[in-house]
Amino acid sequence: LFRLMLKNSRFYQFTITAFDTLKSALDTMAEENYDIIVSDLTLPDSIGWETIRDLIRTQTDIPIVLLTGIEDEQLEIRAIQSGIESYLNKKNLNAELVFKTILHALERHRLKDLWKKSELQFQKIIQQSGDGVLVLDKQGTILYANPTAEKFFHTSAEKLTGEILGIPVTTNNLSELSLLDDEQKEMNVEIQVTHIEWEKQPAFLVTLRDVTHRKEIEAITKEKDLLEKIRFLSGAIAHEFAQPLQIIGHALELYVMENGSSERLNVCKINLQRTTKLVRQLQNINTVETKPYLNSEILDLEASSKEKADLAVPEKKINKWVTPESK
Repeated sequence: LFRLMLKNSRFYQFTITAFDTLKSALDTMAEENYDIIVSDLTLPDSIGWETIRDLIRTQTDIPIVLLTGIEDEQLEIRAIQSGIESYLNKKNLNAELVFKTILHALERHRLKDLWKKSELQFQKIIQQSGDGVLVLDKQGTILYANPTAEKFFHTSAEKLTGEILGIPVTTNNLSELSLLDDEQKEMNVEIQVTHIEWEKQPAFLVTLRDVTHRKEIEAITKEKDLLEKIRFLSGAIAHEFAQPLQIIGHALELYVMENGSSERLNVCKINLQRTTKLVRQLQNINTVETKPYLNSEILDLEASSKEKADLAVPEKKINKWVTPESK
């Protein structure tokens, strides 16, 4: 009757292979592939739970549907919990129920298979992750640790499991922790905690990321930015002071040539030289990458009297000195 129902389907075409004994079925299935198994619980060589056990043990990748003529709720529950996809009661068989049961069993098995593959892929990603990964229960006890976490804590996952993490963590916020690396150097570790479900229980997923190199780069970048600002500021100051100092230097030289030197003029000259030296030092802070206008030349008062002959003009030809205010 069961085979007749499947053969008479208008929407699906089933290829059915029947076996009289469990042994003959298992022997054939070891050599050939099938999409689904529908088995009676009462066979010449196997009855009840023994049949279920042998099918589950040998056919882990094929969905199994049981045919039963007895109402044993405990056996049915135990079978489902052990991996049987579904069961059919011989007393209530009809074509629609048979089709739905088989199709649903195939679909559930397909989804379970996808879930298992996804879980294995996820575990592989976690195992190979460059970040340390811990799973904690609500009390902070470590339930799982990946290889990178082992390196962070310098111990095996087996020893970590069951230990209390002992680090205050908050969900949805980043925090930092200082650990020692293999060379006993300080290592900056960024911690992120999220809520997950682990083995059907609420848990915490703790991600540990080594940010030591990033911190070093950030510190270097910050220092470079600060130095660049200092160079820019020093160049701007040197530029703003260079021209007034040149004007003052020219005026001082001209005044000396017109009126002669004096003690006060010498004091002015000495202080002008000191100021010029300071401005030159500010200019030296700049590198070739700084703005072109920051490379201004500053008058060397000591060299001006020897090298700049145009300043040593005859006294009678000097009529006036042009200042910025008189232009």
